[in-house]
Amino acid sequence: MNKENFFLQNNWHKVNLNEICIKITDGAHHTPKYTEKGIAFISVKNIRDKKIDFKNIKYISKEAHIKLTKKCNPEYHDVLITKSGTIGRTAVIKTKQEFDLFVSVALLKPDKNKVNPFFLMYSLDNYIKSIDIQQTVKGGVIKNLHLEDLRKIEILLPPIQQQEMIVIKLEKLFTKLDAGVKSLKHTKLQLARYRQAVLKAAFEGKLTEKWRTTNLKKLVEIDSEQILISKTNKSNSSSNRRLSIISQNLGWTMMQICNISEEVKKVKPSEKPNEYFTYIDISSINKYEITKPKKILGKNAPSRARQQIKTDDVLFSTVRTYLRNIAFVKEQNNKQIASTGFCILRPNKKIIVPKFLFYYTLTNSFVNSLTRIQRGSSYPAVRYIDVLNQFVPIPTKIEQKEIAEKIEWRLTNIEKIEKYIENILLKNRILKQGILKKAFEGKLISQFDKDLELNSLTSKSKEDVQINSANADIKTKQARLEDFE
Repeated sequence: MNKENFFLQNNWHKVNLNEICIKITDGAHHTPKYTEKGIAFISVKNIRDKKIDFKNIKYISKEAHIKLTKKCNPEYHDVLITKSGTIGRTAVIKTKQEFDLFVSVALLKPDKNKVNPFFLMYSLDNYIKSIDIQQTVKGGVIKNLHLEDLRKIEILLPPIQQQEMIVIKLEKLFTKLDAGVKSLKHTKLQLARYRQAVLKAAFEGKLTEKWRTTNLKKLVEIDSEQILISKTNKSNSSSNRRLSIISQNLGWTMMQICNISEEVKKVKPSEKPNEYFTYIDISSINKYEITKPKKILGKNAPSRARQQIKTDDVLFSTVRTYLRNIAFVKEQNNKQIASTGFCILRPNKKIIVPKFLFYYTLTNSFVNSLTRIQRGSSYPAVRYIDVLNQFVPIPTKIEQKEIAEKIEWRLTNIEKIEKYIENILLKNRILKQGILKKAFEGKLISQFDKDLELNSLTSKSKEDVQINSANADIKTKQARLEDFE
């Protein structure tokens, strides 16, 4: 049976949203005066995961609320969809609490004799996922789904009883999927904590405790360069006092980066106007790696393109340090040009192992000490000298190498698990889209389902099997993480 015959036989028909909604409007077109308490004022940031987040909100006065409700009055079981900025987040209102909307959120009041509110929400999800937002909606730099476009959106509408059955089936399947996603996000948080725990243990000497015991003789044979390290190099930073005491007890030395790094000379790519060079700015860094360098003609060189990097350098972004735009320079990036938005740390290899320095810059101790001294509210940053003045614990080079290897092994395994998780999350998103598509093609519920009571929808389907398989993969990976720890 082709689609058209199926829809005709089962009383499905195309309608636009204006035909099945009593009202389609949006929130306030001006920014109201906020108050400390009052009526909640909701924008795009407060709508996610099919819910309205009332935790991080702004408030307006009762008087302002009364004026706004004349145009837009959100009520229980109305449908919301974000229409500018981030387009397509949807939610059904499940509270009777009073609140108002900003212009970025549209309000749909469904005619409940024609359409189930949750069916309408899922129909909008299916529509948004089936189009290319950038190409379909109006707007230039700021993406915007206009109300006139929203009212004209066409959906397939089955009889109300079938709508309810589809909603029950979707929610049953999505509840399983969402439980798996929640579990994955928890695992990702565990990995983030474990990464920092590894780094903390490494620079407190805990990863090499057994190694030091079995390599005592090697530790006595310290490089001559190590003996020359000044014992007057002491950290005065309160954030480093604990680490300084630990280092002292281990026989390590605390040294400022400026004393263990080499000078980085400035260059001018514009002096070779007709030659291309490879440029690295902050947007080129992803997950501590240089992933998206740009090819630029010398005559078009940005004013910040002034630092030539070398293999084994460490790039540390001085802007918004808490974002951790940090990278280790590999061979393929040798002699490329970096922005002055980075502090380039070029390790003196007679004193410090490059990877050891790189891993230390990833620690909370290092990043937080710089974040605390950032200047500027709209463009918070630290100075080059602020980074160079930071202290680093310095064990012998042979122990540095051992520590770097132990960190690398652990972080590599963490990255493998993270990639696996991202892959499962992607599969889950694809599976969710596939389920939605089937639902609105009439394939999610069979004729047999339609002839039974609604609670018969608990029977196993192909989608149930796929979701159970995905959740089994999650449990397997979590078990691997526990073994790894």
